[in-house]
Amino acid sequence: MQPDVRLEPAAESRPLTAEPLVSQREAAVFLDVSQSYLRASSCPKVLLPGNGTKARPLVRYRISEVAQWSEQWAQRATVPQRRPPYGLQAAG
Repeated sequence: MQPDVRLEPAAESRPLTAEPLVSQREAAVFLDVSQSYLRASSCPKVLLPGNGTKARPLVRYRISEVAQWSEQWAQRATVPQRRPPYGLQAAG
């Protein structure tokens, strides 16, 4: 006899895949934004149960969802050009 397993509505709509989850730092590097910007954004997050004494959830991201989210925002607004680091000149 199998146990009765019910998924939450959000989990039912998402196909089950073996896509690895990345940390907030890795997702921020992928998007080239700060961790605090990513944390405050509407980027889709995956919350896992915490393992510390305070039991705060671990925040992880799926790269495919992060890429899709960034494409959605890229279509809405243009990002200003970044200046080259101090001491380096722009090519051209």
